[in-house]
Amino acid sequence: MKIKRYEGQYVHEVIAHIREELGSDAVVLHTRWRSPSGLKRLLSRPKVEVWAGIRDEGEPAPAANGAGVEPLASRALALKQALEAHANGAGLEPPATNGHGPAVALAEPPATDADPLMDDILDVASDTGELAMALWTDVNASIARLEEKVDELARAREEKAAQAPAPRLRALLDLGVRADVAAEVVAAAEGKSVSEALLDSFQCTGEVELGGGPKVVALVGPSGVGKTTTLAKLAAHFALVQHARVVLCSSDTKRVGTFEQIRAVGDLMQLPTSAIRPPAEASQRIELARRNSDVVLLDTAAAMPGRDPDWSDLVDMLIAVEPDEIHLVVSATLRAADLAHIVDGFRKALPLRGVVVTKLDESVEPGGLVDLAWRHLTPLSYLGVGPNVPGDLETATPDALLARVWSTRLANLLRE
Repeated sequence: MKIKRYEGQYVHEVIAHIREELGSDAVVLHTRWRSPSGLKRLLSRPKVEVWAGIRDEGEPAPAANGAGVEPLASRALALKQALEAHANGAGLEPPATNGHGPAVALAEPPATDADPLMDDILDVASDTGELAMALWTDVNASIARLEEKVDELARAREEKAAQAPAPRLRALLDLGVRADVAAEVVAAAEGKSVSEALLDSFQCTGEVELGGGPKVVALVGPSGVGKTTTLAKLAAHFALVQHARVVLCSSDTKRVGTFEQIRAVGDLMQLPTSAIRPPAEASQRIELARRNSDVVLLDTAAAMPGRDPDWSDLVDMLIAVEPDEIHLVVSATLRAADLAHIVDGFRKALPLRGVVVTKLDESVEPGGLVDLAWRHLTPLSYLGVGPNVPGDLETATPDALLARVWSTRLANLLRE
């Protein structure tokens, strides 16, 4: 058998050259990749080394394996015999060239540059049956490792899919609804749509009803939530839309410029204003305002139950005034946990009529409305949807709340 060694950049090119030179009856005996040594390793790519052979004319053909391919054992035995003959000085034929450059080249004699792994295999597995068995064992082990890896990836994919939230739950979480509240909403929506479950949870007081005598409406809440702006919007609504007689009052006399804002609103809409300073005078001033109006709107100083030093002053003021309705003002931009803490504190300390949620135009997560309605059972009265005065104040209704937290796109996507 004639055996030659070929070397090139790509396996398919080397195989094509072998077939071109030796014909279709050529047999590939051994293949391995060779990396350059020294600095050449950094500057050049590895090359593939292929040992191929073809039987001499008149040489009997070995037994076929049923598929027209020479058995692996016969090829290994032929390679071993060729290597032994070369080691004894017989030598190998020089490699052929393909006429297109050094794509195929003869390497150093295999006696000094032979593959150590191949030498071990040929020495230990002199019996061709043992060689075939060893190779098939490696193949089976590789297949087993691949199957194990595929199973592992499949299990990981199934676990990830099991842990991923359902579409309904994911949509509520994306809206900023707390995880525990979202899970309760999804459970309550079993057998119906999420929209129906949310509509059932929203409680609304409706707008402040006038008639039957003067009414005092007080606005309370922490700092920066928009109490003064809400008071101005309510004043514009009652005066311009319902044509009611409105008096604006403020007990927030400590902060610089607060009453000046109330007075500017009154001057703009030609409404009387009054500053209520000590609680001892509050009763008399409010009684005077009742006699000359249909509704008295009272802006109070910012305070938090049990924490702010001004809280006791606020309570004393409300006791003296005896408002007909107290509305808590909160901002939709607050975190859900902070919003819940504020609402719980005021509900336990004061007889709230409803909650006004402001700055909905600035909030990117309206899920706080769901938290208020679902977990805290808080009735909502008004929604502040923008900065404009007059305008940008809506009466809270279940439909308006649903439009804020559950868009038409999501409703259509998750419709049953």
